[in-house]
Amino acid sequence: MTNTERDNELAALTDAVLEGRPMSASTTTRDLERVIIQLRDVIDPDTPPDPGYSMRLSGRLGQEFDLLQRPKVRKWPNQRMVQLVGMAAALIVVLGIGILYSGGDDGSRLPGTGDGPLSLVAIVVLAVVAVGLGSAVLLLMKRRR
Repeated sequence: MTNTERDNELAALTDAVLEGRPMSASTTTRDLERVIIQLRDVIDPDTPPDPGYSMRLSGRLGQEFDLLQRPKVRKWPNQRMVQLVGMAAALIVVLGIGILYSGGDDGSRLPGTGDGPLSLVAIVVLAVVAVGLGSAVLLLMKRRR
């Protein structure tokens, strides 16, 4: 049963209780029937509600209606997107560490990794790869929305 069907059934049940007509409640609204009867017994239908309460209730209904009309936006991408972002971030960190450890003759390089600092061409290639990966991830995130 959809929310709209349930709301319509609840409205019909409320009307029947307020008018004193018998109506059979379904299993989903049977518990609410008792609440409707209790509210009918407590609230005098001949006494109008307090004007302040009416204004607050109207405002609240307007807010709820506006919330229903607003398009639904996902707060965070799906799990696959989170994995891609994590892999791209890890790759960028590894490339950054490689660039930092490749320069200088301070003994920070690992033995057997090659002679001399990283060339300018290699740095540009690593930067282009990092920017490309970041752009691809952003493009995928934007496309999924």
